[in-house]
Amino acid sequence: MAPTLQDLLDHRALGLKLVVAGSEGALDRQVAWVSGSDLPDPTPFLLADQVLLTTGTQFGTAVSTTQVEAYVARLADAGVAGLGFGTEVITAGTPPELAEACAAHGMPLIEVPYRTPFIAVIRYAADLLTEAARARDAWALGAQRAIAFAALRPDATVAVVTELARSLGAWVVLFDAHATPVAISGDGPTAGPETERLLERVAGEATMLLSRGQRSGATLASRTRTVSLQTLGRRGDLRGVLAIAGTDGPWTPRPKAS
Repeated sequence: MAPTLQDLLDHRALGLKLVVAGSEGALDRQVAWVSGSDLPDPTPFLLADQVLLTTGTQFGTAVSTTQVEAYVARLADAGVAGLGFGTEVITAGTPPELAEACAAHGMPLIEVPYRTPFIAVIRYAADLLTEAARARDAWALGAQRAIAFAALRPDATVAVVTELARSLGAWVVLFDAHATPVAISGDGPTAGPETERLLERVAGEATMLLSRGQRSGATLASRTRTVSLQTLGRRGDLRGVLAIAGTDGPWTPRPKAS
């Protein structure tokens, strides 16, 4: 998984200090990148889920509440994951006006001590992102091999679906060309009416996809999970539909337990 703000805070060598925790779960939000800017409006150059570092040069020595409020509002609207303020460059400590604005907008605010250069924070985040990418690659290779071996078994269809469900940590259903379930595996809902209702909804969506006769996909959501569906086969010769459901929202690939 990608690093979070909490991962940056936990790296004691950086000496980062949490000033404002932001909205619930904000510290566990995955970070896409970390960069620095003292522009009054850096949002045209930022990506969502990015952490921004600034020395506050754009605010000057006389921090304006109105100016800071508008600044943080722009960052929040742009989907910035958090703000890091470098102290002792323009102001001693983090301006209380900035902390109040971040709290009002649910924006996490961390304090970067003068001894910690911004590049050190950026490099550490980059190392975590690289490590996460390598872990994803290793997981993908392992899952591909496991599924390939499963395909060699006598019960290949069931074995492949079972291995796919185990690798993804998800509930997987394979439908044939008539939208009939031929294999079901994984962490599905408790057997009973809930299972029947979910299968009925997913089968109905699979039927619609197959009726179009072309490669396509769809997503549907229930109270506790999101299901992604994808047709199998060529245009005009669809062989079925694969449905993958994760709990509490879209599934996230994860390595199988050893």
